[in-house]
Amino acid sequence: MVMLTLAAYAWVVFCFFNSGFFQAHYGINPCLIKTATGFPCPSCGTTRSVMLILHGNLYDALFLNPLGYFAFFLLIALPFVFLYDAIMRKTLLLRLITKSEEIICNRKVVPVLVLFFLLLWGWNIHNGL
Repeated sequence: MVMLTLAAYAWVVFCFFNSGFFQAHYGINPCLIKTATGFPCPSCGTTRSVMLILHGNLYDALFLNPLGYFAFFLLIALPFVFLYDAIMRKTLLLRLITKSEEIICNRKVVPVLVLFFLLLWGWNIHNGL
């Protein structure tokens, strides 16, 4: 999990300083689904949304892709959770992941999440991401 978080930070830093790198140098979008199908996935625009948040464009970030706020929150919170677990020799991250899985797999939550991602996907297609 630490390596995944570090990779996410590296990606954000790379994108922060190299906006449009893949499109300019390779003529492709880094989203494999969009490259393969021509349609954006529900998470298309999340990195750009995080970049907008970092630049203070909170309104634009929300309307580009609301998942950017979730990703931004994780990028802020996870290092503190890792540090807490390391110093206190606890398993807070494991407990948080387990509890998240319980909530996500709840029969009442699944339809809401599916609907949210379908709406988000439609939003991304409508906006031409």
